[in-house]
Amino acid sequence: MSQSGSERRQWARIPAEALTHITASVVAGPKVRLVNLSRGGALMEVASRFPMRSRVRLKLTLDTG
Repeated sequence: MSQSGSERRQWARIPAEALTHITASVVAGPKVRLVNLSRGGALMEVASRFPMRSRVRLKLTLDTG
């Protein structure tokens, strides 16, 4: 069932531009750029794809350390 025009996500996404106090990185992985963040997940950009079913540890750091 399509809900065109309405938001179906459980948690609101916060754009990275609104999260200037947070830095994202992948532990032992490539450099990433945080696009948005929500209670249920994060959208990030990387230069190359991760292999299917790979586990990635995302580290979020506040500017206060």
